[in-house]
Amino acid sequence: MTITTTAQPKTTRISRPTSSLPVRMALAIALVAMQSPPVRANDAVAQELADCQDEAKPAEQRVKICTALIDVSGVDSALKAEALLNRGMARQDGDDAAAALGDYTEAIALNPEYPALYVQRAYVYQEMDEVALAIKDMTRAIELAPDDADSFATRGELYAAAGDAVLAEADYRKALGLEADHEQARDGLKALKK
Repeated sequence: MTITTTAQPKTTRISRPTSSLPVRMALAIALVAMQSPPVRANDAVAQELADCQDEAKPAEQRVKICTALIDVSGVDSALKAEALLNRGMARQDGDDAAAALGDYTEAIALNPEYPALYVQRAYVYQEMDEVALAIKDMTRAIELAPDDADSFATRGELYAAAGDAVLAEADYRKALGLEADHEQARDGLKALKK
């Protein structure tokens, strides 16, 4: 049985697990996340998803709620991917990067056209000092949402961390071309010139 009534969950929060990434990245990627296919659920499942996404709840409680939602039979793949995304973010909040990585990877298998999944997994890779993998995921997010200045600026930051000033500068300039007052891109360019 597939659950397909018309209640829609609230927009997913995208967390920012490292202090080097911009606060406004979370807001921009949340907008990108809305580009994913609509998730349909009945009222009970919609409430479970809202609870799964509720940042006011402790990470451990959100993990349990999201896990229960993931385990419901008949949940469509888009809703399951959304629950996996939120469980991954709760696990990141609880400092379990390896488990979060697994959730994002499973969610990508279910919904490979959802840019927020790649962004979140890139943050985990960055946390794990896997910069090349973080760059690969940010590149995929950019392919899916090519007008997102924040993704270019973040990938520029990753290139800078990898020591590739040429590609970092190109991404910072692309971000500024999309959003002329983009603070992260402007600051990144200044840092490259030092």
